[in-house]
Amino acid sequence: MLIERNCILLHGAIENKSFERVNVTLCNRGCKPVRLLEWAVWTDYYKPLAQDNPMYQKEILTNNRSLAWFARDLKKQSTKKSLS
Repeated sequence: MLIERNCILLHGAIENKSFERVNVTLCNRGCKPVRLLEWAVWTDYYKPLAQDNPMYQKEILTNNRSLAWFARDLKKQSTKKSLS
């Protein structure tokens, strides 16, 4: 159920769907509705991370990664680039 909810949220964010429309979809699928603050996290943070990065999409959808995980991963990538 969590993977389905994350799919709905990420798809809604990427497609610029409204908060209300996403909540209707979540309720129709039997998922817990999203709060406005949580929706802002999806649209402002997860969307830009995942939009053009299939690996990050997978991490969000299947592994339910936190923003802290992405921050660490981005920092690690940045460090590797600066060392080479």
